[in-house]
Amino acid sequence: VATRRPGPFYDDRVLANAISVPIVSPNGQAVLALTAIGPAENFDAAADGPCAEALRAAALEISAALKEA
Repeated sequence: VATRRPGPFYDDRVLANAISVPIVSPNGQAVLALTAIGPAENFDAAADGPCAEALRAAALEISAALKEA
């Protein structure tokens, strides 16, 4: 799960949160990213939160499918 400190766009308000996980090729290289973005006031982008867990599970499933292709 990738995280970074929020940075201002036009001012100091944080308007959106995002979280990303890599999709890994059979040789172990990150080839894609699966990302979720939502409004800062109600989107939990914590690395150990439910969205991160769902993204990690989906990324593992996609990465496994790449190995079978």
